[in-house]
Amino acid sequence: MKKFFDVIDVVVGTINQTMAVYGLLLGVIVAFINV
Repeated sequence: MKKFFDVIDVVVGTINQTMAVYGLLLGVIVAFINV
């Protein structure tokens, strides 16, 4: 059961990192368009 939660933890961490990267890219693109 613990292994199952470890897998979920890794997946959630990966999703959060991906969202952070996309958020950063989106922010840069929006800032670039606004200039």
